[in-house]
Formats: sequence, structure tokens, C-alpha cells
Amino acid sequence: MAPLLQSSRGAPTGAKDTLLGVLSIDLSLTELSRFLRETHLHQTFHSAVIYIVDAKGQLVAQSIAGPLVSAAATDGKRQFLNASASNDAIVRSSFQAIKNLGHSQAADTFVTKVNGEPYFGSVSTYADPRGLNWRIVTLVSSAELTGDAERQSRWALAVAIGLVLAGGVMGLLIFRRISHPIHATAEAAKDFASRDDPMQTHALVPVQGNAVRETHQLAQAFNAMATRISAQMTSLQDLALKDAVTGLLNVNGLIKSSTWHQTRACTVAVVAVHNLSLVNASLGAKAGDQLLHAIAARLLDASPLGTTWARGTGAEFIAVHLDGGTGSDSTLVARLISCFIAPFVTDTDDLLLQASIGVFSGPCAGHEIETSALRKASLALRQAKANRNVSHVVYDESLESQAKAAVRMATELKAAIERKQLLVYFQPIVSLETGLLHGLESLVRWPHTNGMIPPSTFVPVAEESGLIVDLGNWIMLQACTELAQWMRTTPLDDGFALHVNVSVRQLVQADFVDVVAKVLEESTLPAKHLTIEITESMLMQESASTLTTINRLRKLGCVIALDDFGTGYSSLSYLNRFPFHDIKIDRSFLLEAENSDNSAAILRAVVELTKGLGVASVAEGVETYSQAGMLRRLGCTYGQGYLYGRPAPLEQAMTPFITKPSFTEAAGQT
Repeated sequence: MAPLLQSSRGAPTGAKDTLLGVLSIDLSLTELSRFLRETHLHQTFHSAVIYIVDAKGQLVAQSIAGPLVSAAATDGKRQFLNASASNDAIVRSSFQAIKNLGHSQAADTFVTKVNGEPYFGSVSTYADPRGLNWRIVTLVSSAELTGDAERQSRWALAVAIGLVLAGGVMGLLIFRRISHPIHATAEAAKDFASRDDPMQTHALVPVQGNAVRETHQLAQAFNAMATRISAQMTSLQDLALKDAVTGLLNVNGLIKSSTWHQTRACTVAVVAVHNLSLVNASLGAKAGDQLLHAIAARLLDASPLGTTWARGTGAEFIAVHLDGGTGSDSTLVARLISCFIAPFVTDTDDLLLQASIGVFSGPCAGHEIETSALRKASLALRQAKANRNVSHVVYDESLESQAKAAVRMATELKAAIERKQLLVYFQPIVSLETGLLHGLESLVRWPHTNGMIPPSTFVPVAEESGLIVDLGNWIMLQACTELAQWMRTTPLDDGFALHVNVSVRQLVQADFVDVVAKVLEESTLPAKHLTIEITESMLMQESASTLTTINRLRKLGCVIALDDFGTGYSSLSYLNRFPFHDIKIDRSFLLEAENSDNSAAILRAVVELTKGLGVASVAEGVETYSQAGMLRRLGCTYGQGYLYGRPAPLEQAMTPFITKPSFTEAAGQT
């Protein structure tokens, strides 16, 4: 608002300027909300939310429906709503997330969750020395942003064009709205100045609102906002297509970057690093992230020029190399294998890692990467993981048939579990000192139309398909039920132990202890007769939760045995942390001790270790009398193996020890 004066130029000396009236210009800032709703971003993404807050956190404008001001108080006054009091959950949640971001000229990105759904967000500040101090917040849901890779690739250009068009239309409307009253006012002022009676003010056109300078300032704010929204969306797109830990592409980014249309020679390698979860459990998540970054850097350095890298799930890395000549796949594999020869250095330790590699090499178009090349490389990786004796497997068509056979086996296994068509076999565990039967280990067998399928064939399929939980729970219930029924007619010693193996997936189930309690209740087997075998590798998956589970099992009265001792990672540290009753010594120690003095010394040390810990030792794989004699001289507590009996149904496994309770060398020879 400014005074309108009549100049005194040319008037007699002493004359003064005369006040003719007041000129004001009106511009409603409510146009902002409508503009935000009409942006290309808001119309393209249904989940998009854009809003503007001032320095006090009060809502200036928003693209969603809802009030910007509070309801009238008793005194009739209304105030702008604070963003934290908005009726929209997305606005409230994101405003809380940006409170600590501060005010900076650069855009900040963040992630917030609304009702469990992640939203990518970006906030930028627009400050003007003449009074504006706004924060412009843009949000899009993760699911919608990453759901359509083709649309995202053109989004940044589309939003910029849309904002330019919208800004142009908005500018035209504002210019028309402002220029018309200004022109009318100028004409009225000219007419007013020509009047003989300056008091006839009724000829002026009334204009209400702010001055033109503020209107121009608002137009500049719109332009700045459009530019920053475009930059923010580019940043959000990068977040959706890249891995935050390593800086590599993620799988979506790899697929999007595979833009060649014609079939070309292509090598795809999937590298799976072993036991990285154990590093996280033992050294912490920070060390795990450092290790992932170091692995990615080493793979990048070793790979040929033109190789595109991405990080898959967990500890998997994917390489795509185009136009390789003859033998290019073997060259790439050799370079990748060399990456794991030297240890990796972290802030806390030097770690020597191993990896399995699946490779596909052949013609491939860009759109076939996900559906063909990557799938085939993953099949090869599956085979490499199944056989730790090989470092890599190159895809061939036989892997397709193996994968299909595994799917068929998983389907048939599921039906066999539901129909209770599996069998539980038992293998004796004998006291090496007395020759008396100490217990039995339960093992599963699958009678099939094609013959008896060994567990080494179908248990890995059960692990991979997720059936291992149902399978393990069924074995435990069946074994406990059969032994409890036997004990009703043939009493056994109080120390008799039924050993049952549990898988990692069983152990990490939140209700596992409840499942065990229910098994004991339904089978009527006393808890003291149930020994649960836990492999050493399980302890390093979730050490804190595993310790809690073990303690709860002990409170039930169950016995805990550590299986496959010496084959895991950092064995001695876990012996000190976990409360075991028995330690089962892997058969590899016994086999090597017969042929090597050093191995015999190691076996002796392991047995002495169990004595020092005050726990029983169980040697697996005892097949000869000489092995049994060596173990007895070392002081090993129990033995298990073909010498005492092969896995068999319960009655068949128990009968030899009923007729001849004490197993001696003479009895074994008969």
C-alpha cells in the first residue's frame, strides 16, 4: 500500500504535495495449495504429498485436502495450524522427521514410515531477505516410487515440464489478475489528476491487498520451488535404484540400466559371500557394513572394464559383463575368486572370507537380464552353495532339470509330512566305559515309490523350501511318542537320552520352546529324557536370542547338546557362553586321528576340554573296535556309529541291547 500524491512541480513557491488517495494491490496466497495439487508430481503419484511450512512450523499450503487454520476459538480468532497438528498422518509423521534436519539451502532427504509403509521424503528451504522463510516438503511412498521403473526414468523430465507449464499458467493468471486493476487504477489516477476538484475520489478503482513487489517475490518463490522439487525427485530416484551401504546399484537399478535391445554376448556372475551374518553377530552391524563396502570395492577393482555391479539380497553381489570373447567367463571368475585370497580388514579384525559363484555366459538382450541370465546364474549359484568343495558353477541345462526336480520333491515332501508318511529311525549311543546303551539319536527316512530317500537328499530341499520347521517338529513329536510308548513296557534308566536335531529355522521361531513343551505333553515323555542337539553354526546366527531359548529349554528340564563341534566358527568362545550338557565330536576328528599324530593330539585336547568344562563327550562315526579303544583310553564318555548299530526302527535298534545289555568287543564280534 502506498500514497498517491499530486506533484507540486510548477506550483507557486511554498506549495506542497497533495494526498489524492491510497493504492493497494491484492494477491491471495491460497493459490499455493491449488498449485501444489495441480503439479505433475501430485497427479502422477497417488501417494504424493507436498506441503509448505514457515519457520514456526505453521502450514502455509498443502496439496492434500484439509484445513490450514484452526477452528475459531471463543474469542472468534483463528490461527494457522501447526504441521504437527495436521489431520493427515503423512504430514504429521514427516514433520516430526524433519525437525532435526535444520535449515539449509541444500535439499535433505529422509525416510519416514506411516502405518508401516516407508515414504521417501525430501525437504528444502527457501529464505528471502524480505521475510519469506519456508520449508518445502515432498513425499512419495516407497511402493509407488519403485513400482514402475519405466515411468520413473521419465519422471524427472515430466515434472520439470509440468512445473514449467503450471508456472506459466499461474504466472499468466496472476499477471492478468494484477495488471488489470493496476491498469484501471492508472487510468483512474490520470483521470483524477485532470479533474478540477481533487476531492472527487469516487473515480478511483479500489484495489486491496499487497504491493506488486510482494507479487513478484511470490513468483520467484514458485520458480525456486519448481527447480528444487525436480532436483529432489532426482535424488529420490537415486535412493530407489542404489544400495545405500556399498554405493552399487540394487537389483532394480541393474535391470533399469540394462538398456541394450539387441542380443549380445553376456556374462552374469552372482557372488555369495559365506557367513557374513556371523560377522554381524560377533563384530556388530557397523563392522558388517564396512566389510560389505570393502568387498564391493575389491570386486570393482578386480573386474574387467565395462562390468556393471549391483548388490543383491544380503551378501550377494551381481556382475554383468558384455561382449566378452571366448573364455571371458573363466577370466572373470578367476578374477572374482582372487578377491577372496587375502583377508579383509575392518576396524576390529582381519577376516578371511569364502564365496560361492554362479555364472551364466551366453547371448542375452537387456530385457532378458532378470528373466533369463540372472535366473540362470542364480541356479548355478544354488548348485555351488550345495557343494562347498567347489568355488563356482557355470550354468548348463542340467541345472534346470535339477531345479524342477527339487520343486517336485518339495511338493511331494510337503504331502508326505501332512500324511505322516515319513519314518523315524534311531541309532544307539553307547557308554564307552561300560558298553551299556546310553541313548538314541532320532533320524528321519522317507520311503518313496522310487525307494528309500536318504536325508542327505531331501533335508536340503526342506531347508531351501522352508519345510524344515514342519519336518523337524514332526520328527521330534514322533520320536518322543515312540520312545514314551516303549518306556511304558520296558523301563529305561533315568539318564537315558533321546537326541533330536533341530534346524536353525526351528530354533529362531518365537514359539519354539512352546512347541517343545507341547511335544513333551502330548507324548508324555519326561523332559529329562529329551536331548536337543544344536549345531555350532546356529549359535552365531542370533546369539542373544539363541541363549535365551537355550535357557528356557533347560528350565523345561531338557538336555542341550552341541553338535558337530569343531566344524564351525570361533568354537571356543561359544563354549564359554552357552550352557551345554553334552558336546558331540565330529567324526572328522576321529578319522584323522588314526592316521596322524597331530590329529590324535587335537582329538585328545578336545576330549580334555570337555572334561575341563564338566560336560559329557560323544564321539560320532565310531566304526571299528580300534577307534572305540582309542576313545576309551582318551576318556571319551560316549560313542555313536555303525559299530554299535545302523539307524533302524526303534524296536530293531533296541533289541541287541535287550538281549545283551552290555556292548563288548566280544558281543560286537558275534
